[in-house]
Amino acid sequence: MNYKILGASAASAILVVALITTSISQAMAQPDYTNVTSSSVTANPAEKVYKFSATTNGNIPQVADSYIGGVLVFGYAWLDTSTSPISAVVATIHPVAGRDSTQNPNNWHSHTAQLANTADCSGGLQVVGLQSPTAGVAITGNTITVTMNAGSATVSPSTFDAATGFKLVAGANSALCVAGP
Repeated sequence: MNYKILGASAASAILVVALITTSISQAMAQPDYTNVTSSSVTANPAEKVYKFSATTNGNIPQVADSYIGGVLVFGYAWLDTSTSPISAVVATIHPVAGRDSTQNPNNWHSHTAQLANTADCSGGLQVVGLQSPTAGVAITGNTITVTMNAGSATVSPSTFDAATGFKLVAGANSALCVAGP
């Protein structure tokens, strides 16, 4: 048996697997805009309007790009984790999932949501409530801002805990489950 040929063949196979794995990893890499680096929830002086803001590591696309087009729902959430279920104000875009809002349904729009730990999401968070209040969504570079009437918001400046990028994935029994970006 020629061990040099066998060794060269094994090395070639390892190199091919490494190149394929690297290519897949790069293709599946999440864009910089999925990572929130800072966030806030503020109120106007009369406390009638709340402004939800999140800044990311990269420019946020105004319309769906290939990453957003490859997931069920992508968005940003501002959370109040002291409630049960957890309350959230979200800005979402989801050309794959179809229309769920009359306000800018094909591009970025807002929702309020309730999230709960469920078995259908393997103990993770499931969307258990969803509303579509009217709100403004603006994107400038790497910052997204949602402006919403305080009476419609489920998160306030005093109850805001954190903001994050997220995607929704299908869970058991048709559950919509929250996953990291």
